[in-house]
Amino acid sequence: MIALARMRLETRTGTITAEIVRKALRQHVDRPSPIDVLPLDRIETDYIVAALALCDGNQTLAARRLGIGRSTLLRKLKAGAPPRNRAA
Repeated sequence: MIALARMRLETRTGTITAEIVRKALRQHVDRPSPIDVLPLDRIETDYIVAALALCDGNQTLAARRLGIGRSTLLRKLKAGAPPRNRAA
């Protein structure tokens, strides 16, 4: 999620562009990670978010480019989302 946070900071308009994604991912890859292996679901979620950014938020197009159905994309995003803090 470091790359995603960096992308959110880079945007001035609220829209994450393809160039912002490339820049953030380059910085993330160039930086040595203190963790060798990340959980697969986290990597998958980050990848889906990046694909959505590259497709300008178009879920159908992102799903097609990832080779999965749109409902699968949404299910995987929901599964990888951090739990919400539910106030009583």
